Amino acid sequence: MSQTQLTFKRVLVNRAIQGEGVRPSKSHFRTITVTEPVPELQDNEVFLKNLSFGHDTYIIYNFPEGETESRVRGYALSRVLDSKNPKLPKGSLIFAPSYWEEYTHLFEPFFIRQAFPVDQHKFYDKYKDRIPLATYNGILGMSGFTGWGSLEVSGGDLKPGQVIYIPSAAGTLGQLVGQLLKRKGLKVIGSAGSQAKIDYLTQELGFDFAFNYKEHQDNKKAILQEGLAKIGAPGGGLDIFYDLVGDETVDVALELLNPRGRVIAVGFLSNKLLEDPLYGIRQYVQILFKELTVVGHAVWEHFELLPRFFEEVVPLVAEGQIKYRENVLEQGTLEQVSDSYIDFIEGKYTGKVSVNLASTKEE
Repeated sequence: MSQTQLTFKRVLVNRAIQGEGVRPSKSHFRTITVTEPVPELQDNEVFLKNLSFGHDTYIIYNFPEGETESRVRGYALSRVLDSKNPKLPKGSLIFAPSYWEEYTHLFEPFFIRQAFPVDQHKFYDKYKDRIPLATYNGILGMSGFTGWGSLEVSGGDLKPGQVIYIPSAAGTLGQLVGQLLKRKGLKVIGSAGSQAKIDYLTQELGFDFAFNYKEHQDNKKAILQEGLAKIGAPGGGLDIFYDLVGDETVDVALELLNPRGRVIAVGFLSNKLLEDPLYGIRQYVQILFKELTVVGHAVWEHFELLPRFFEEVVPLVAEGQIKYRENVLEQGTLEQVSDSYIDFIEGKYTGKVSVNLASTKEE
């Protein structure tokens, strides 16, 4: 008996996007229609109908080198249409790695273990009317989990009064980390790329100080010193640098960190978009003489913490104790997934960007 055939859309990316300093554009993406057999599942595999795609900065690193085309992998909210995985039952709503396509066969063990049924966490039914579907792509998705997890795993001994600097703070990850640290009594400094984003950080999220990095490219150290003085930093400098950029900002932070300060390395988007993507740290000696601690956080190593993340953060989000901004394209298309990703990388949004597919609308 022949397998059932399924016709659906898929986004392909031109791998040549990997050139140094090259930003994604429409010319790098192509949406195609394919007809493929519905997969016959093996143990632990699932077949998914993708409902909502969320944009994250790391996705650009999933564009392999070369000159041919390949599928784009990100994270999505998906309905399980068929399953041979007892942890991901048929009919469940899951958050999982998925390609930019309408249907996905999830079979790789590394990615299967990252999938989580969001409709089975203890607060889902209680708060489902208060939390939109796309929020599980944003502050309750990969970005939020990365931020919360980095503090749980790599934050060290966080104490009230300590000062942390978060560059690119108006993104979903920075929004959540800043608010979680304010709840712990820390003083939070952030930077972003527009005055509107700065106002959002300080006036709505409660950051103690924030500045427009585009206006202070040549004097970041001076503006940070000004901010430290304004907020009355107890040690006169930074206690923690939360690195999301991996550019020359690292050197500035190393100079301003107090002795025995801490660097939490979580992202390095700027390296992908600079003309010279292999920026080298020039103030490395500060690590030695100040006895600094530098720790990286790789979110995919800690998916066993997802239930704890939902247990702590879902009530805070649902009850408005954690604020956030998200941009949701309703009744979207796969073409809008790639188009909005281009705008997302260019910094045209504040907070998370999600695309809810009209063709797979959640009823």
